[in-house]
Amino acid sequence: MSSTKLREIPLEDTIRKVLQSELRLIFPSHFFQDSASKQIVAEKIVSCFSASGQNDILASSKDSDESSLEEESLDDPMEIDFVKKKEPETSVATVKCKIKRLKIPAMTLDSGTKPPIITENIVERIGAKIDKSEIHDFEGISTIPVEFIGVVHNLPITLAPGLTIIEDFIVMRYRKPTLIFSNKLLKKYRCAVDWDTNELKIPLNGKDYIIPVTMHKVKNKLEHS
Repeated sequence: MSSTKLREIPLEDTIRKVLQSELRLIFPSHFFQDSASKQIVAEKIVSCFSASGQNDILASSKDSDESSLEEESLDDPMEIDFVKKKEPETSVATVKCKIKRLKIPAMTLDSGTKPPIITENIVERIGAKIDKSEIHDFEGISTIPVEFIGVVHNLPITLAPGLTIIEDFIVMRYRKPTLIFSNKLLKKYRCAVDWDTNELKIPLNGKDYIIPVTMHKVKNKLEHS
């Protein structure tokens, strides 16, 4: 019994034959009397087709690479008891958020702080630029010694899907990551905390965004006489 070995036809040959067949329907018959012209035209089209296909693959690969970038998580313990309080024991409210691709597990909601605050180590993680021409002094408000080194402008804070705010944050240098959503922002975005359900409500563009709040019991770090 004899076996017939099938010959593989290169893809470009197949494309060339199909294109030649289609071109006969478009161009007059005398155009194809010169076989050299016919061959050149077909090869040019095949070449363009191949280049286009490669570009599509490169673009697709690029899109795939960008979409495959995973979000990062800030795993270091965060400082949530930053602002001095009069009460010996109190609670601190935090919410999860995201800055660019960096997930922040605990952003402090603090009505006792006027400016929004972020630490230098978080700014470095997201690759943002610090404007060191603006220096702020908040001596007396913090429970820990810190150094304020400038401002980061137009920081995108994503609180929920579809809810990203752009704000300037004062930058401080401290070993533990700290992010404070201050009284200024709480008022600006008309935030309301439901202490019964532990939810933060932010009305924006005709929609109420509901964000889960986590409560932390903390002791005042100030010494009491």
